Amino acid sequence: MKEVIIVGASGMGREIYSWLSTDKRNQNEYIIKGFIDNNPNKLKGYDYSCNIINSIENYMPAKNEMLINGILD
Repeated sequence: MKEVIIVGASGMGREIYSWLSTDKRNQNEYIIKGFIDNNPNKLKGYDYSCNIINSIENYMPAKNEMLINGILD
């Protein structure tokens, strides 16, 4: 099972989280591990099953992780 890391926790990153967390077709293929974002408080006030796990510049992905870009600007 692949672990998904969403890069960016702003609007597009949160939208990707919503798409992935509600898509039952692929639920056995991946798990959403969390977000990486330079603002550790970006998800404050949101009720997600995962958190910001690191900053973008300090994150080193593992072999079983898949990064999805959630940054539009």
